[in-house]
Amino acid sequence: MSLPPSPDPHPDDDVTGEAPHRGSGDPAPGETPGAPAATEPPGAHPLPEASAELSADALIHREKPAPKRGWRRALFTMSRGYLNPGESRIELRRQELEATVRRATLPDAPQAITVLGTQEGAGATTTALALGAALTKQRGDRGIVLDADAQHPPLSDRMPPQAPPQSGLGELLHNPGEVTRYSDFAAYTAQATTGLDLLSSHAGELDTAVLSAADFQLVAEVAERFYSLHLVDAGSDVMQPAVPAILARSDQLVLATPPSRDGAVSAANVLDEVGDLGYTHLAETSLVTLTRAPAGTGESSELDDIQEQLTRRCRNALRIPNDPHLEAHGAVDPDRMRLSSVIGYLELAVDVLTALPRRG
Repeated sequence: MSLPPSPDPHPDDDVTGEAPHRGSGDPAPGETPGAPAATEPPGAHPLPEASAELSADALIHREKPAPKRGWRRALFTMSRGYLNPGESRIELRRQELEATVRRATLPDAPQAITVLGTQEGAGATTTALALGAALTKQRGDRGIVLDADAQHPPLSDRMPPQAPPQSGLGELLHNPGEVTRYSDFAAYTAQATTGLDLLSSHAGELDTAVLSAADFQLVAEVAERFYSLHLVDAGSDVMQPAVPAILARSDQLVLATPPSRDGAVSAANVLDEVGDLGYTHLAETSLVTLTRAPAGTGESSELDDIQEQLTRRCRNALRIPNDPHLEAHGAVDPDRMRLSSVIGYLELAVDVLTALPRRG
């Protein structure tokens, strides 16, 4: 029996002598069979990427931070940390706003924020103190509230001070040249626990019944040496003698008005009066707060309409929810305010920091 012919060891070789065509698995000339290829061969499938479940975040057990208040904190404490429901959405919102306030960059020059009420009892003093506290408590900037309404109780009655003033505004007005350092100026201010300084005006300390434009000008010039932020409680009367001088030094105007149709009309009228005094830019970039807004949904449709109308006249209109702790002439203590009110003033602080212009 004849044997079958031997198989051609290179069946793909070209008889013409040209270099043979190598298959995808054949080694190149000079390569050792079985050695790994220098590059990934065509058609090969890449290794699958690591599963997202194997990421560092998934492999490392990250515990939720302990709740800070309310029933969530009570549950966490009573269970000795075994039950941790985490923070509520509103608490997370507060933390987000606080971080935004801390990160905001201030212009290089001192910034003046004027708070003006649209009518008596609209909440200008409360707004000035709560806004100032929201700014200084989170940022650590040196801030002060200047009281330009000598007819009302002093600011130190509305925000309990950590240290009362040693001297009055009247003495400062008579001896401004003696103030050369911050420690000199601090003798005339009350220091609140929030880090906010308060300079109150008393009608009995002034030469006139109300603060004059010249008086305010002098006080503001001294304050600008030591404070990067100063807020002015300008009261609720645009026709006060000091108001034109206050507006002339303002970088941002905030109006406080009731959350009603009448309040919206009053706000529009005040914006017109500010424009008539020659400060149209302040009116157009102003922020309007609807103070003591109801927390329920029964009047939300009407408030939405009021808020929308006011936004057409200013930079933004915001609601500050009603808070029993912030009743008229009551003490303004951020640690006792409702969380919804804290968030309202933090939102106002974010808008103020965003709106502050940079001087040439």
